Amino acid sequence: MSDVKKVPVGSVLVVVWGTMQFALPSIAVGQTSQQSYVLVDLGTLGGDESGASGLNDRGVVVGWSLDAEGRLKSFLWRDGIMQKILPEYSGVFPMDVNNSDQVVGGGTGPAFIWEDGNVIEIYDAPSRGTAVNETVQVAGLADDPQGRHFAFLWEEGNIQNLGTLGGEHSAAWDINDLGQVVGQADNRKDRFRAFIWEDGRMMDLGTLPRGGHSSRAYGINNRTQIVGMSYGRQSTRAFVWEDGLMRGLRSLEGHLSVAQRINDNGQIVGYSGLRGGKRHAVLWEDDVIFDLNDVVVNKCGKTEIVDAKDINESGQIVALGEIDGLDRAYLLTPGPLACDDIDEFDVSCNERMRLKAKVKTRLIGGTILPFTENGSDCRQIIVNKRGNGKVVWRDRGGLHEVCLVSCPHLCLEVECP
Repeated sequence: MSDVKKVPVGSVLVVVWGTMQFALPSIAVGQTSQQSYVLVDLGTLGGDESGASGLNDRGVVVGWSLDAEGRLKSFLWRDGIMQKILPEYSGVFPMDVNNSDQVVGGGTGPAFIWEDGNVIEIYDAPSRGTAVNETVQVAGLADDPQGRHFAFLWEEGNIQNLGTLGGEHSAAWDINDLGQVVGQADNRKDRFRAFIWEDGRMMDLGTLPRGGHSSRAYGINNRTQIVGMSYGRQSTRAFVWEDGLMRGLRSLEGHLSVAQRINDNGQIVGYSGLRGGKRHAVLWEDDVIFDLNDVVVNKCGKTEIVDAKDINESGQIVALGEIDGLDRAYLLTPGPLACDDIDEFDVSCNERMRLKAKVKTRLIGGTILPFTENGSDCRQIIVNKRGNGKVVWRDRGGLHEVCLVSCPHLCLEVECP
């Protein structure tokens, strides 16, 4: 090995990062224009793809993953570790998780509640629990004996059909801690309309002006603010509904946007279309739309964040991303990358001209660390559950500077033979 450079634990990180803290403004909820997000790759259960669907206030995530044999499996991710759940079930997947880590879901099999390895089936036909609140009320959708879909509310062993707006079908997508349920239901003209259900009554939320003839409600917070989409032949537009008024939300480009969840701070997540048919995950806050790809501090390469699924009260966002056409589950946490949690940073180059960067950190497993070599060729380390990782560049000769993009003071030079 021709040369080794190392940043040890101690004064370098502490002193430099301390200086940066005095120079930068504080970041708080509601200051998204000054906000940044740290991206965590949730990994897989051995396969190439994964996707997330729900998130609680403790940062616990649920979703699906391919295993090593290519089979779809369910997971619960906590503190950097992905755990397989529901191993005995096929065709059912998690949709939501509350702050007691009680998971609901379903699919081609029965809707369920999962907790610490125990499963309660809440309906004996194809059904799906889509949301669960803190008192373990479950909203969802199921098939009746005639094959019609109906929105339901489950509580303490009892399931209630929430009805429709005059048509045949309905579906419930979210429930808040007040027991208010939102979703979509057919009206007498056989068009889906967004609804709120409360105390036995379903109310049509309407559509946006010039926003088409149909709508769907996907999320509700504890302030009875509701989000979803209003759509017709020409466009699909995200909305927020409050106090009887439905208001449209901005799009990145074009005529496609969908709002999926809203927290009690009024932060809304979903996705918006781009020219060329692509879509990007977005955050709406204070009537401003933010492309989440632009506010992540530690993303490089071909990763695109395409769909924001859920947001918790701390502002953490669970999202779907794509790498080379493969789906990946991600968690975005507000704030800068914790550079002071990087305990050791080594750069070396051997006689075969293999340039290698290694880190030892106290970061949560899955945290992405993007490195550049001589200011370009960005490559990433995904730290393991012990907080360590490495990245290699091949066929490198001469002098090289390797820098951690998110921590500009962490740059080391090494000479390759």
